[in-house]
Amino acid sequence: MSQFTVDKKYTALYDSVDPDKQKWSIWRKLGAEEKAKNIIDLCSDDPHENILEIGCGDGAILNELSEKNFGENLYGLEISKAFVDSVNGKNIKNLKACSLYDGYTIPYEDNMFDLVILSHIVEHLEYPRRLINEAKRVGRMIVIEVPLEDTLRLKKNFISNPVGHINIYTLQSLRVLLESCDLKIKSSKITNPSLKIYKYIKGFRGVIKYFIREVVLLLTGKFATHLFTYHYIVLCKKSSK
Repeated sequence: MSQFTVDKKYTALYDSVDPDKQKWSIWRKLGAEEKAKNIIDLCSDDPHENILEIGCGDGAILNELSEKNFGENLYGLEISKAFVDSVNGKNIKNLKACSLYDGYTIPYEDNMFDLVILSHIVEHLEYPRRLINEAKRVGRMIVIEVPLEDTLRLKKNFISNPVGHINIYTLQSLRVLLESCDLKIKSSKITNPSLKIYKYIKGFRGVIKYFIREVVLLLTGKFATHLFTYHYIVLCKKSSK
């Protein structure tokens, strides 16, 4: 038995979520459209026949990848049985398996996958290095996306909640984390969540927020991440040392 396990309070909370509740199902689908696009943009030049998504939720990203024929053999792992059942009930075209796991030990052989996806997972982890090292073991390349929440506005914006983000990142702190796992960043991209998401969550106010953040990112580049929360996606390879 692994010494690394997800705290029972987290598994209980995730199990209590209805993966098919309309409000959150729509939100996850809108987010998945953008996240899948980011993955394809960053990873299309590298082998991607066999793909594993760790923490695949209701399968929204896997479904988007399958619809775009990105990855012939798709696999998912989840800590919630409700989400595993939801994914397996969706008839995702290229999905080979979605399985329950303990949150930190991946039940697959070394180098089984061309690409391992951790999309908005690392910020939730009690032991991020453990899972990243497991992803590195089973995958040749790893793509990780996180929100960059450590901004000048953090004190005002931060709201603690039971299943929230227990790790917060900047461009630099994520790079340090990855380097400590002997990973090298091959390519990366800073993105603003899509207009559809802002509009769905906040309505007209969301539209204004979207355009402000879009303009700030366009004009100031990386400096924008000190002011507002953006998403940061990185494609990593194993260090040769």
